[in-house]
Amino acid sequence: MIYKLLEKLGQQIMYMVAFVLKINSNDDQIYYSVFNSKMNERIPEDIVKNFSKGIITNSKFPASKRIIFYTNASEFILEVLYKKRCCFEHMSNKATSGIDIYIQNSNNAIKWEKCISPLNNIQMKVCETISIGEGIKEVILFLPAFAQIEQINIGLNKLFYLKINERYSKKTLVIYGSSISQGCAASRPSLSYANILVRKMNMNIINLGFSESAKGEKCFIEYIATLNADIYILEYDHNVSIKDLKITHRRVYEIIRHLNKKCLIIFMTRFSGGISISLEEEEERINIIESTYNFAVINGDKNVELINGRTLFPEDKGDYFVDDRHPNDKGMSLIAEKLYEVIKGRDINC
Repeated sequence: MIYKLLEKLGQQIMYMVAFVLKINSNDDQIYYSVFNSKMNERIPEDIVKNFSKGIITNSKFPASKRIIFYTNASEFILEVLYKKRCCFEHMSNKATSGIDIYIQNSNNAIKWEKCISPLNNIQMKVCETISIGEGIKEVILFLPAFAQIEQINIGLNKLFYLKINERYSKKTLVIYGSSISQGCAASRPSLSYANILVRKMNMNIINLGFSESAKGEKCFIEYIATLNADIYILEYDHNVSIKDLKITHRRVYEIIRHLNKKCLIIFMTRFSGGISISLEEEEERINIIESTYNFAVINGDKNVELINGRTLFPEDKGDYFVDDRHPNDKGMSLIAEKLYEVIKGRDINC
């Protein structure tokens, strides 16, 4: 407890020091502010106040948010000032606070370049020069799932240009779920199942995964139903009790479907049955979710899919998890591949 308090105090001190320091620039460079603290919000500020404390806290972490820009520079300076960072035993600084950098060249090939992150638990500012080679390129920055950012600046030589890409696709994906959907415990932000899927599908994403939250609350589901997404992925079988899962699961489907007649809705059951819960409880939870899926199909809904977490993972799941419930990179990749297979089978043109 004392260590955590000292860690938090250290972060606050380092933040204040970094905040007052000026950017080290010269006459040949120009800095673009491409991200500020308001842009962390995954839910609008005037709406999020109506939801639970867990959703309010986690919504300030920019999980699955990306900064996409074009440049003809061969290198750029990436400066990141953090406002708040989470530190977990089962996740490294790269996993909680890293920023993944991908480069897409003129042939549309996407290549991971590197991940920058703080080196310790109290560092609140990172500044690195990123070399990306000659020619015009699209640069994609995947932002952290468990850190709040104050500001991101990109520095270029004045001879080169930077152009922000505001919208990636005509199609939008909404993911509603637990800390797993938020990105816990991928080794880097881009390796969460949500971000792997987005790279494969080239879609806009609204990640509404919330650590220790996502319990099918009616007011929150009414909000996400208004987002009018093309695909909804529902992974909220982890933090809700069996009693509340029975009450909420079909209702969640009905609320979303009422406002989104043609969207694809994908139900997912828990991945860690037999580890985080007994096989008997897992079976009961699967039956509840299957009941919603069957209800939809019987009533003529052809735009629903069910992914059973029990059959998705092998019986011996040890190599796919970092603890009793959070998939590692191997587990995240398996989830993403299955979702990609299901969505591509629907021939959704992104």
